[in-house]
Amino acid sequence: MFNEHLLNTKLTFDEISVIYKGAYSYAKGAEFARKLPLYTVAICPFCVQENIEHLYVYGLGAWTTNSPNQHVGTFRSRGTAFHCEHFVLAQTFLEYVDTEQNNTRFIPAKPYVYGYLLEENKAQAVIHALPVCEYIDNRYVPVHTLFMMTYFSETAEEVYQSIGHTAIERMPAPESSTWLVVPRIGKGEDHWKNLSHWVELGLLHWVDASQSKVAKDGLSRLRTKDVESFPYKNF
Repeated sequence: MFNEHLLNTKLTFDEISVIYKGAYSYAKGAEFARKLPLYTVAICPFCVQENIEHLYVYGLGAWTTNSPNQHVGTFRSRGTAFHCEHFVLAQTFLEYVDTEQNNTRFIPAKPYVYGYLLEENKAQAVIHALPVCEYIDNRYVPVHTLFMMTYFSETAEEVYQSIGHTAIERMPAPESSTWLVVPRIGKGEDHWKNLSHWVELGLLHWVDASQSKVAKDGLSRLRTKDVESFPYKNF
């Protein structure tokens, strides 16, 4: 499983239940979300700052939707701890790693990039992964993998708005997330799913979770171009 050593499940079942219910409050949702553990979701390729969120890794509930593409979504979370000025949005995918432990109908998905953004040099992408748990035998067990594809741009707000317009133009019936752009079949967009291609071009980066936050040589944990070391090349 990817990055299991990063998992923080110190909160109890009762504590998580209170947070989960409260997070859907319109007035106090952000307050409850900030009780969740902090995680790095990406490192910006432009300013090399860590972008940090309070994330729900205690079950699938926070990541499912009623959309036909319920395995994928986009977010600008209410649990934001820090986003740099280049943050555009994050896209999430879930993949099962232990189907025997799973008793849901959640659809697994392979990550892809918004290829047109990268090709047109409007943004760069960063992928990172964290485990998501199920409550089994009175403890939280990592069962699923959450992949986060985060986009950064030097014109972040402009790119964010443009994604929404593109999503509406491309889909007769937009998904639950207006900013969800799906690669079209037969439109020459299959390479959006070839993550190694984008890494080789230096347009897709990954967070090297094997390195501490402050590497001994002072280099960032953000990596690209090294396809051989890319941990997410073989799904």
